[in-house]
Amino acid sequence: MIKYIFDIKDLSEADYKHYLENMADLRRKKVSRLKLKADKYRTVSGEMLVKQHFGEDSIIEIGEKGKPFLVNKKGEFSVSHSGSYVLLSVSDEKTGADIECIRPLRESLIKKICTPEEAVYVEASDEFDKNIRLLLIWTFKEAYFKYLGTGIGNFKSVSYFDESIKREKKVTESFVYHIIYSI
Repeated sequence: MIKYIFDIKDLSEADYKHYLENMADLRRKKVSRLKLKADKYRTVSGEMLVKQHFGEDSIIEIGEKGKPFLVNKKGEFSVSHSGSYVLLSVSDEKTGADIECIRPLRESLIKKICTPEEAVYVEASDEFDKNIRLLLIWTFKEAYFKYLGTGIGNFKSVSYFDESIKREKKVTESFVYHIIYSI
């Protein structure tokens, strides 16, 4: 498994235009409908990372459940973005990735996404750690559903503590990510 993390602040206007112009029509139209410049840059940066890894001639399409795939190349990938960061996970096998910038989360998310065991884990910490633990659980579950390629499902159907799900995780001052690479 290979990963790339890119800050959209480093995307030049020339690269933005190049990768936008070379997107598949449906994806380019999606970008044109985005209102915020940052959303456009995140989407184009994801495209750029995939093409830099797999080749400029790579054609990316979106499956029924929203999972992107390569039409003309072999390999699996997962793209995620949050704030100014874009994460790309690449593998010969299935992969799922999620990145989230560190920010305050609503406590109501605990009831929405956490199993009882996870809720105890989140609640048993100070305010900062509570937020980090919730972000870890959130990114794990998002990456898990991306791995499956089913779209977001019942968050409580999978446990952060399931050690049979192979993952890479990282917490920095700016973001948290999870990459799932085996179930």
